[in-house]
Amino acid sequence: MLPSKFTNRMKFMLGQECDAFLVSFECVRSKALRINPCKLQGGREDAYSKLPFETKKILWEENGFVYNDEDEPGKHPLHMAGLYYIQEPSAMSPVAYLDPKPGQRVLDLCAAPGGKSTQIAGRMQGSGILVSNEINAGRAKILSENIERMGIGNAMVLNETPQNLSARFEGWFDRILIDAPCSGEGMFRKNEDAVTNWSPENVRLCADRQDEILDNAASMLAPSGRLVYSTCTFAPDEDEGTIYRFLLRHPEFRVVEVPLYEGMDHGNPSWALIDTSDESTWTKPDLQDNAASTQDDKDYGLEGCLDEVKTNKEKLNKEVADQLANCIRLWPHHLKGEGHFLAVLERVNDISQENGEQSVSDIDQKAPTITYCPGGFQRGIRIEQRKTLDSTISCDDKGTSDSSKGADSYSSNSMDKKNSIRSDQEPKKKLKAKDRRLMDKNAGRAQNKALKGGSDLELAKKLWEEFAGDVLSESGMDRLYGTLFTFGENVYLAPFLMPSTDRLKVMRPGLHLGTMKKGRFEPSHSLALFLRKEDVKNSHDYPSDSKEIKDFTSGLSLTASLDNGWYLILTDGCSLGWAKSDGRRLKNHYPKGLRINYAD
Repeated sequence: MLPSKFTNRMKFMLGQECDAFLVSFECVRSKALRINPCKLQGGREDAYSKLPFETKKILWEENGFVYNDEDEPGKHPLHMAGLYYIQEPSAMSPVAYLDPKPGQRVLDLCAAPGGKSTQIAGRMQGSGILVSNEINAGRAKILSENIERMGIGNAMVLNETPQNLSARFEGWFDRILIDAPCSGEGMFRKNEDAVTNWSPENVRLCADRQDEILDNAASMLAPSGRLVYSTCTFAPDEDEGTIYRFLLRHPEFRVVEVPLYEGMDHGNPSWALIDTSDESTWTKPDLQDNAASTQDDKDYGLEGCLDEVKTNKEKLNKEVADQLANCIRLWPHHLKGEGHFLAVLERVNDISQENGEQSVSDIDQKAPTITYCPGGFQRGIRIEQRKTLDSTISCDDKGTSDSSKGADSYSSNSMDKKNSIRSDQEPKKKLKAKDRRLMDKNAGRAQNKALKGGSDLELAKKLWEEFAGDVLSESGMDRLYGTLFTFGENVYLAPFLMPSTDRLKVMRPGLHLGTMKKGRFEPSHSLALFLRKEDVKNSHDYPSDSKEIKDFTSGLSLTASLDNGWYLILTDGCSLGWAKSDGRRLKNHYPKGLRINYAD
């Protein structure tokens, strides 16, 4: 049963339309998935052709499709292979309006569990840098796992607070998405816990938290950048109200008017001052600059409001409130999807750019231009895109090239037991970066020890090149370029634009290539899911409904008379994991934590 306070507020907001709204909660919800356009060389069309389900197109997301209720795509091997992500239709709309481009710097500030981050990555096509952040450590781990499953190589997953990020990345991101933590009213039909946990007090708590998140995000947006704010709630306090308060605090921003898709609705300026916990605010607002006229009633959607209301003591700034009509609402009784709200925000006044920073909107990741990054770019050995990996140049923390430098110029840190990295220490050794700060003795010792381990980075480079030469095709080598660096025995490849991990709590710093084990290189599951059939010399493909795929995903070895060496296991043409042949069988390297016990 829906909370009475919630239904009373919705009756005030929707008037006679509320009956249809409440009936929608009894209807079967639409289920959808979004294909991964980067999984196969043929892109979207090739990926769509692999779907074994009957689907219908979603208007606002070219990769999104509604599937039938009786289908179970989450249990299919192609889901394990990262061919698609299960995501309800309305949740796909914010990224559609964010419109991220290849080569940009994009921040998904509240990213778990990863639906919108993986959607962003699909549009970036492996070019640029995606920073996916989640403040909750447990949810950040799930986010990292979904980034891995979808084979994304240009993402940095963080477990940071918005405050820490805003202090570091002022004016740096071309695109910022805030899918804000909210009261979840739009998920009432999907999640019974959202109904149980709802209260007017929680709505107010969420609204206060959203104000803080938006303020932090605003400082990180680059000139001419775009910020999209979204929620999955109907509460005006967290929707029009949050944007209204933001615009009052930040007059340098405006809500952009964007085209709506069929079934979508405009935001309502008259709801800007509603406080769910205070019924006296459920009123027709007084306009700050003139008395509300009959035409104002129509413009502000007040014609359906209750007659028995008190005059709102707070004045509504009409000039600011007018912009709220450019917000977008998705109602479950108007379209096939859950409740959602979004606003597209852009800065109208440029902010100063320090250190000669430039926007990277037009930068091609394949031929990167060195730009300013607060705290510097990730250090390591720079691997250019080319036909072979025989020649590499090193890259210092400012991003400048110097082929005369060796690996001793770069840091190598260790991965902690919780699968996260707190790289908040810098060496006392004087380096060229102008923004170096003095650190305490312990931090200095830790980083100096890491610097002495520079030979480990050279070893990682050597072992990686040997593995790549044996296993990868020219196509695979061409796709794997960036900054090579290590955390202990783990070897990573970061996009050229990835910020330094210093002073950040990092869950996934780029693409995990593999680990160094007793003088040999063992490839990671992340690398397997990133690669395509064309990227490797040896692969073995099994139908998704075959016994072999069932055996493989349960951890069993496969019988196969093949040449010795590493094989990329495919299902219906999609990479699924690694196996190593001894000539008679394929030894299973599918991660133990992902294996399925089909007996259950």
